[in-house]
Amino acid sequence: MKRLIFKVFELLLGTQRAFLSLLARLLFVSRNTAIAPRTILVLRTGGLGDFLFAVPSMVVLRRTFPSSKIVVLTTSSTHRSKQQHVEAYVGGNNWYPWLDFIMPHIVDAALVFRYTTAGFLWKEIRPEIRKLDPDVTFILAHPAEQFSNLARKLLFLRFVGVRRNVYGWRTRATEAYMRKTQYKAGLYPHKIMGPLRSIAEYPLIPVLDETDIAFNLNVDPKARRFAEEQWNLHKWSGRKVIGFSPGAMFSHKTWPLENYIELGRHLLLDPDVVLIALGAPEDRHLGQIMCNVLGQNCVNFIGEINLSQAAAVLQRTTLLIANDVGATHLATAVGCRCVTIRAGFEYPGTEPWFSRNAVARNPVPCSPCYSYWYCPLGHEKCIKDIPVWSVLALVKQSLYS
Repeated sequence: MKRLIFKVFELLLGTQRAFLSLLARLLFVSRNTAIAPRTILVLRTGGLGDFLFAVPSMVVLRRTFPSSKIVVLTTSSTHRSKQQHVEAYVGGNNWYPWLDFIMPHIVDAALVFRYTTAGFLWKEIRPEIRKLDPDVTFILAHPAEQFSNLARKLLFLRFVGVRRNVYGWRTRATEAYMRKTQYKAGLYPHKIMGPLRSIAEYPLIPVLDETDIAFNLNVDPKARRFAEEQWNLHKWSGRKVIGFSPGAMFSHKTWPLENYIELGRHLLLDPDVVLIALGAPEDRHLGQIMCNVLGQNCVNFIGEINLSQAAAVLQRTTLLIANDVGATHLATAVGCRCVTIRAGFEYPGTEPWFSRNAVARNPVPCSPCYSYWYCPLGHEKCIKDIPVWSVLALVKQSLYS
């Protein structure tokens, strides 16, 4: 029976792949791929965390083609409501500050389409794409990106002026149906692997494995000096600086603040430990409450520092304990270990890469529900019922083993 179910899945996915192949052949011409491309365009949408998943693939492109011009085409989301959420946690007028981490040493330039109207794309983005005239374009896809999303991206690329050699649409799985079957078959890898698979379709990309995964983020020297000043000011040198990120974009991704406070009390029994609160400006009040309760060995950075400064602080931080937020992916990218507290709305595969085994979960019967915006049953038990002791055990393992 299981074999029959998987055969049905393969048939459905094969049909979709055939359609995408036909669409790509109709929209784009295939030109010589035996020589290094002069210009490369990469398409990747998403906020901080989703964008960072794609950075290792860009690192591979730069390493493989050191003389090519690489341009990233991006937006935080094509859905205005999600864009507003991203803008809320970024703050200020720089809606895409994570681009500073990869320019110009990984990619040469970025084209940002904050608006997705046909008029804006035609007048503002298309002329730039036509001027670039990319020799090859990569859709840095999620490993189980849905057929409809990939089809739209192919059409989008043609609309904005891409004419040849598009890779990254050859899906191996989908989140649209039969998820349990695919997960059990090992078709849902970590999401960092999706973009790497996309570029691996190109003939000149060498065979890749996990040892090729690197972020190589550029952290602004001014931000690094800021972090050094904070460590000197608070006399943190030689101490265990543990970051807490108690906020999240949605309620069903948020571990209760009282649990963070209880965890903090346990950790502060070690006189070498100091706590810092990190997160989006909209979560400033969470850091204030936490530090007011925990006292002088807790410092609130939420809403006080920008993203570059947060990256520099995380470079010096011993451990970050956080919900499913972009800060965990930034932390792993700059070398900070993480313990993450995660809801059960999807199968594993989005954890911070270098700490993907240090994850607290509550395996409730209703997970995964794939409801990204809210808990369908309203109880949020997958995140709210994770006990403090289980998180503490992971923290101690990370700190002292």
